[in-house]
Amino acid sequence: MLLEIMPVNQKSSLSQHNFCATSEAMKYRFVMKEIRESAGIKQAQLVTILKEPQWRVSRWENGVVQPDAEQIIRIAEALHVAPGKLFRRVKNNRTE
Repeated sequence: MLLEIMPVNQKSSLSQHNFCATSEAMKYRFVMKEIRESAGIKQAQLVTILKEPQWRVSRWENGVVQPDAEQIIRIAEALHVAPGKLFRRVKNNRTE
């Protein structure tokens, strides 16, 4: 199944929050921050590991922009999870 990344509210502006991957039947929310925090990793540590600017990691975590596929793989490797674990299913506007 092909998933498309778009804002939840379907607006085209990249400045909108709460990016989700969507298909006809399911929506997913990017949960990088929750996974990082549960792993006990500080954002500054992740910035160092990923060799990305702090502002970019912050924007990913806050849903301002979505990382591309290559970046998602690097984030997953840094957090020691499968790339799919960086997304959580959204049902009735609630994350499962």
